[in-house]
Amino acid sequence: MNIVSKLKPREWRELNPLWWSLVSWALTIGCYGLGEVMLRSFDWGGLAPKIILSCLVGVAAIAPFVSLLIFVLAYKRNAQTLRRIVCMYLALVLLCANLNFLVMLHFGRDGSAPFHGIQTVWDEYTIGRPTPIIFENVFLSVIDCIHFSIATLSTVGYGDIYPTAWYAKLVVDIEILMGLGINILTIGRYFSRGGEQ
Repeated sequence: MNIVSKLKPREWRELNPLWWSLVSWALTIGCYGLGEVMLRSFDWGGLAPKIILSCLVGVAAIAPFVSLLIFVLAYKRNAQTLRRIVCMYLALVLLCANLNFLVMLHFGRDGSAPFHGIQTVWDEYTIGRPTPIIFENVFLSVIDCIHFSIATLSTVGYGDIYPTAWYAKLVVDIEILMGLGINILTIGRYFSRGGEQ
């Protein structure tokens, strides 16, 4: 019998939660990068490029939320072993960093940064002119968002980065509650039962 025919497709809930967060990051960075290349390369007078750009922005913005939904739906399966719990915690760090990055991308374009201390990816804002992304700053912004998510989810609150806008504060509050939930419910339950679920 062929080995390929023996392989059964795995359920989406059985996949490592870390993969879902990495896919959401790849979609976010890829779609925004492709959209920026399209903005710089094509004339935007027609309807088709605007539709394509809207679809790219939509995929980039929806990817972390879909990943977070799968993360929540697969919680019970992922809370069974210590390796899965660690992967789940790392996935939550990456997902929250992705949400912070999206907040910076969508609301930081006009020069008013929603977070103090996160490197902006936008060039200087000029009224009446599209603001381009500075690709050199994308990596620095991603690192800042990951650092902020680690400090927030671990409830350390280092203080070098903090939200300044109400919507950024709301995102951070949700991050704190999710971090506490993982710490208390998952890790606490795992060790209180002697490592058995």
